Amino acid sequence: MSLKCLRQLNLASGARLEFIDRTNRYFGDYHRVLIDVELILEPEGSKPRIRYQKPLKRMGVASEDVGPEQETLIERFLQTAQPYMERPEYLVALRAMLDAPGQKVWKQLKSEQD
Repeated sequence: MSLKCLRQLNLASGARLEFIDRTNRYFGDYHRVLIDVELILEPEGSKPRIRYQKPLKRMGVASEDVGPEQETLIERFLQTAQPYMERPEYLVALRAMLDAPGQKVWKQLKSEQD
């Protein structure tokens, strides 16, 4: 399966958002629209580059509605999350949370050095 980046956005906080399409057909003309939102934090000092993900999904989408549904999911996410993510203190708080033992952020957390 070939992955496609639907959109990239550089945030005022210094992080970058990428919207990766993982949509697939699951029955007849119906699709599972799945977009992984990836927030990429560049290295800071000795800390590695960090990438974490949150899935956006909708089941039972007809072929002709896949593109519009992808745009709707992305826009809804940006309306709610972007203002928060653009705050100057966002990356400081996020990095502090990532350094705390046992923390889980969104669904998946990966260090780029892994």
